[in-house]
Amino acid sequence: MEKKYYSFEKEVYAAGCRKLDNRTIHELWAGFCFSAGKLILSEDRQVPFGFKTGEADYPALQQGKEFTLEVTEKGVGLIAESYEALARGMMVLLMRIEAVSLSEGQERFRIETCTLTGEYAVKNRMIHFCIFPETSAAFIRKFVRLAGIMQYTHIILEFWGMLKYDCLKELAWENAFSKEQAKAILQEIENMGMKAIPMFNHLGHASACRVSGGKHVVLDQNPRLATLFAPDGWSWNVSNPETRALLKAVRSELYQFFPDTEYIHLGCDEVYSYESGEENQAGMRKYLHELIEEVKAEGKTPIIWGDMLLNAEACGVESPYFCGCDTPENARKMIDSIPKDTVIADWHYDVCQAPVKTSVYLKQQGFPVLCTPWYDTENCRAHVQTVLDHELMGILVTTWHTLSERMTQIILAAVFCGAYHSPWAGLAKTEIKTETATLLRKAYFVKGNYPEAGWTDSQVFRQARPLV
Repeated sequence: MEKKYYSFEKEVYAAGCRKLDNRTIHELWAGFCFSAGKLILSEDRQVPFGFKTGEADYPALQQGKEFTLEVTEKGVGLIAESYEALARGMMVLLMRIEAVSLSEGQERFRIETCTLTGEYAVKNRMIHFCIFPETSAAFIRKFVRLAGIMQYTHIILEFWGMLKYDCLKELAWENAFSKEQAKAILQEIENMGMKAIPMFNHLGHASACRVSGGKHVVLDQNPRLATLFAPDGWSWNVSNPETRALLKAVRSELYQFFPDTEYIHLGCDEVYSYESGEENQAGMRKYLHELIEEVKAEGKTPIIWGDMLLNAEACGVESPYFCGCDTPENARKMIDSIPKDTVIADWHYDVCQAPVKTSVYLKQQGFPVLCTPWYDTENCRAHVQTVLDHELMGILVTTWHTLSERMTQIILAAVFCGAYHSPWAGLAKTEIKTETATLLRKAYFVKGNYPEAGWTDSQVFRQARPLV
């Protein structure tokens, strides 16, 4: 059958939702038109969440679908149930734009006719992003935009000493973002139809630095604050009332900075300082119970990592599962102490077969569970399949310090969840790399800046062995 297209020139006049008329959407339109196209949008007050151009009208929103996108030879019509769904429909539309001519004064584009609907196998598609002192502004924008293009629903932002707080200046490095500067990140997330969730570690990882590097955001600036932490500096000193008061003040600032968040991620993984001994275990359980109840009273739903609730014998698993609790008895006590409306993010990076047994186990204990993969394609596939087969809350893709090596996983995990991706690309090993590169280039053009191009700042990662 001969393919049919809607064709358009450099300037596209469209009508639709006023909220679409934002910097991010305009820049993405230009990017997906190879910097040769321009969107001119006027508000249509008759339809709250729509977009149309050409001679098209709005299609009917199919029952149970987030959006309906219809492209005919006459134009494009998009209708959605919410702004978030509308933005996701726009991302799907953008990926379908093809260039016909990019010559100056002869710009022409086309979109193949289609009818597509927003129906995702996994409803909650979250992704976690760490902002390190080494993370550039361009890298942040590329990540956020790629996540938006791949129709994620939430981004969890973890500032590793990179957000300045009023309550304690030593919580941030000198080159950290002020809240005013960081607002641009939140705005970009909102513009693309996602929701931002704050994360601040409330137990382990209190150094706000990776343990392999030996840095500590607070104590490397002011050692007189050492009593806020356990003796090794890795965990917060949860028996110190000043520590508890500081963490509460941090949350208060985060709620003001993330005013629309439903959730807050409290971390609570890899708690080296409290993971052994009955006294330490009892203190940690008491603290977590009180902390979570306090957060709930603040009107937020807490998310915590799941490893400290897991013991391999209790769960009936072995390597490659990561379980952080020392005995089955302590794991049972920990599970019983955690309020059951706490969201548990169950991370395992070497488990590559469904079901992810610990995630099913945690659901059986009464918790809403986010399956939490990274690293490996089959690891992501197994976690998504577990969510589908066992009706878990959703997926939370992590990225950590390895994002610059594994940017392709953002697309793979989203597609496994039912998200659309580029109609011109597949998911073979090499194709996913070229698709990621092409989407990043369209999402955020670096204007020839070599270190910022792609997802690595260099193509050479090790020096060659010297000749002897």
